[in-house]
Amino acid sequence: LVHFGLIVLRQSHRQGILALCRAIKLHQPLITVVDIAFLIGPRLNAASRMAHGLQAYRLLTTTDPIEAMALAAVLEGNNRARRASVGAVLAAAEAMVSEDASEASVLICGDPAWSLGVLGLAASRLVERYHCPVFLWSKNGQGEIRGSCRAISSINVVDLMRLAGGDNFFTNFGGHTNAGGFSLASSRLGELHERLTVAYRELKVVAAEEELILDAELPLTAVTTDTARLIDRLGPFGLENPKPVFLFRAIPSVTARSFGTDRVHLELTLGDGDVSCRAIGFFMSPTHFGSVLESGQPIDLAATLEQSYFRGRQELRLRIVDCRLAE
Repeated sequence: LVHFGLIVLRQSHRQGILALCRAIKLHQPLITVVDIAFLIGPRLNAASRMAHGLQAYRLLTTTDPIEAMALAAVLEGNNRARRASVGAVLAAAEAMVSEDASEASVLICGDPAWSLGVLGLAASRLVERYHCPVFLWSKNGQGEIRGSCRAISSINVVDLMRLAGGDNFFTNFGGHTNAGGFSLASSRLGELHERLTVAYRELKVVAAEEELILDAELPLTAVTTDTARLIDRLGPFGLENPKPVFLFRAIPSVTARSFGTDRVHLELTLGDGDVSCRAIGFFMSPTHFGSVLESGQPIDLAATLEQSYFRGRQELRLRIVDCRLAE
């Protein structure tokens, strides 16, 4: 579905697709899975998060190019508002978190004023930062507590909610292994923290760091378009078909800079003799790479190869997965 869907999407004459690609400066004939995941998808999803999903539906079905341009602009505005709303929730949640949050079993924060549509996104960022299950809540128009929860891969949040009382406590709950949602009567909010904490202990889960699987070791000289073409033949990549991760060992020369609205993303310029290339990491929160990169010592880098066509400019680069001081 993804393979043939990409072929159709790259040739689509739908006015909404054309307008959205123009709005985000995306070269339609070269659209990739990454573009769908990080550029197209978030803008379509922002409609229901910040306004109403009909906006995205109308964009995808309109035959009027003028209406398509207007709707693409609306979705772009929704996406900016979504980013700002996530940032506001994150700032408020982190202000509520105590200094020993890294030792917490479950992190629970809420505010009736928070936007329900962005709680899951904010929870994902907090999981990345604190490495524990995160439950964020707000209130809907009827005064009912509504929330989203996220966790690392070793913890099933649905099982956690079931152990915390399930249908006897939550008005509604569900989801899948690492992401879920819940609702409960506001009169029972005071019980939420204790119930989830006790349930977490009953799960007897040791939240260990996830194992990083490296598919092969490559020198920087192997970062070529020929290598990228070979890898692309295994695609399209996603959850059930992960992109190969390569180890680049003992890279001697690295310059680093942060970028993005919150300066949380990372760009590396890598040098190994006569070979140099760029590596990019799009992270959700400040990374742990700072001390590694500031040491000035050679690093081992885990990364995938990717062809970027951002704003019509083709570039072969690495996508950062992790790094450490060279052994």
